Amino acid sequence: MFVWRKIKRNEKKTAISKFFSLSLIQFKEFSWSKALRLSPEVEDALRIGRATVALESTIISHGMPYPENFQMANAVEQLVRAEGAVPATIGVADGRLCVGMGSDLLERFSRLGHEVRKCSTRDLALACTQRVLGATTVASTMVIAEKAGIDVFATGGIGGVHRGGEITMDISADLRELGRTPVTVVCAGVKSILDIGKTLEYLETEGVPVIGYGTDEFPAFFSPSSGFKAPLRCNTPEEIAEAIATGRLLGLKQGMLVAVPNPIPMEGENIEAAIQQALIDAEKKSVTGKDITPFILREVNKHTKGASLASNLALVKNNVRIGAKIAVALANLRASTPLQQKHAFHTRSRRRSQAVKRDGAGRDSIEKPIKAVVVGGAVQDSTGKPLAGGTLNLHTSNPGTVVSSFGGVGRNIAEVLVKLGAETTLISAVGNDIAGKALLADCLQKGIKCHGIKVQEGFGTAFYSCVMDSQGDLHTAVADTGILDTIDDLFLEPFLKELAEANVVIADANISNLCLRKLGEICVENSVPFVYEPVSQAKACKAVHAGALPLLTAITPNFIELKEIYKAMSQNEIMLEPEIDNLESIFRSCLELAVPVVRSMQAHKPQDQHQNITQSEREKHVLCTLGKHGALLISSRHPGEHETFYFPAQTDQVLNTTGAGDSMAAAFSFGIASGKTAEQSLWIGTQIAKETVECAHTLPASYSVIKV
Repeated sequence: MFVWRKIKRNEKKTAISKFFSLSLIQFKEFSWSKALRLSPEVEDALRIGRATVALESTIISHGMPYPENFQMANAVEQLVRAEGAVPATIGVADGRLCVGMGSDLLERFSRLGHEVRKCSTRDLALACTQRVLGATTVASTMVIAEKAGIDVFATGGIGGVHRGGEITMDISADLRELGRTPVTVVCAGVKSILDIGKTLEYLETEGVPVIGYGTDEFPAFFSPSSGFKAPLRCNTPEEIAEAIATGRLLGLKQGMLVAVPNPIPMEGENIEAAIQQALIDAEKKSVTGKDITPFILREVNKHTKGASLASNLALVKNNVRIGAKIAVALANLRASTPLQQKHAFHTRSRRRSQAVKRDGAGRDSIEKPIKAVVVGGAVQDSTGKPLAGGTLNLHTSNPGTVVSSFGGVGRNIAEVLVKLGAETTLISAVGNDIAGKALLADCLQKGIKCHGIKVQEGFGTAFYSCVMDSQGDLHTAVADTGILDTIDDLFLEPFLKELAEANVVIADANISNLCLRKLGEICVENSVPFVYEPVSQAKACKAVHAGALPLLTAITPNFIELKEIYKAMSQNEIMLEPEIDNLESIFRSCLELAVPVVRSMQAHKPQDQHQNITQSEREKHVLCTLGKHGALLISSRHPGEHETFYFPAQTDQVLNTTGAGDSMAAAFSFGIASGKTAEQSLWIGTQIAKETVECAHTLPASYSVIKV
């Protein structure tokens, strides 16, 4: 029996031929990863979850004269570092969106000043195409920061509704971006040359929280008071960090505006007279549009004999200092407490790790959190690539960047499970070396239970070193993972009770055949779902060679790994070579391979013939990931029968695919452990994979509780 079910209920398919019409679907494939260029400092910070603060570049090139602008740019970066965060000054250069600038690039922006193109969101694509220097505004900085995974952005002031804006429709793009981009902007309010009342009304319409930092008054850039009340008030960085985290958990897409009073305000009458004179001068010279604000600032500075510049510098530094404190508080909050456990949000679906349900007497009771055990690799990764536009030359050193990170399929899966709310133990091995100690510390910081990670004397921590070309494609790599071969059946002895009581066990193919077989036997004996992640083409067939295939609940290969599993199982050569962009060809090939595999998984029979087997224990799943085409799930409840589910890729904004497969496997396993159906678990997996590929680093700092 073959049952085809399409996930979207409003697009029912009654025959396979109709389903294959999906090949007409057009997949968009714009890659932000090719547009973003993260400095090594920023990339490292984002990877480990360290506090990072975005800084704009328009304030450098258009907000102040040289050399004050260059001095200011360096000073604010140092202020961010002094607070324990990493600065990420954002701009456009060499056709890339730069997140984090070196001193040389900062000086170029400073010296060229108004020759640098001022770029709002609408200007980014053309600035990249024409390879010009582009200074980002508040709006465009927010967009780039969000794509890079940065939550906090500190600047001087934001744009707003210009006076007479109800007639001219002269409204800053900053306000629109605040309404649709979840980045918190720390500033000194808006300048009094704008219609502050209408600006606040616009922000209210966009659903943007406007917070007075330690004040009930909404500041007006040079002045601590605009004559308007701040709608909300917070007094500490921790309070604002909590609000940011809560907004993310609720799935809110708006940014937040934190308005900080100027620490060195200008006297009201003097500054207002200077602004009015500057406005008159602007009208005489027909200055309009995006040129108006820089012109006003220059003229006001001239009329106040430099006093406004000193006030401007002071407020920028103050905003940056407070922004860094908020970023640090947010990073600490995420590192110390799993947010899904800290906040008891109620949704229609179950919560990530705990659910409120009714007992027999109609009283509320709290479910215990999901318990997961992951057995597999914990690896230190090193990725090197040449400078942008550079080429790789053999037999010599190449100028470029090298980024170190912590990975390994098992470790990545464990991290995702923790972020979904599962109590997760990682069973693995590291060496008694610097890398091993750092990897252990990182796992602990991520909330992974590490008592299962054994320090093996005489071995080095598993290490993977790769060299990419300037386009981000793999050139060559070396993997030293000998220590993972020590994870055998005896390695599991101290954890037998924990394995037997788990809600799900996941193993990657880095472990030995003996260990894989032993895990399967433990899971079958204790009715624990057992999921296998094949890791690579070379290691995928381990489950077959270990005799563990019938003991598995689910496997999560990509198409190449599925071919290897089928070949090892059937001992037949495979001639299948589906067309890369032909969905019909891909699906037919997947089904030809997956159906025999899932039938082999159904072959297990209990030793005790009188043992009752639950419906969930009979279920077997092959989840084949198809890259840009999404994922195909073949599920079998009874021998000889199966259902097939398909989800297309959920995003066209791909930044980094490195952790997509691991996050899909983790989320699918989480769904199975939570008692979800295979269809629901696949949906969870695709949502989590979507958030993963939209993040600039391997795994995002958190996932949305609403989506889970």
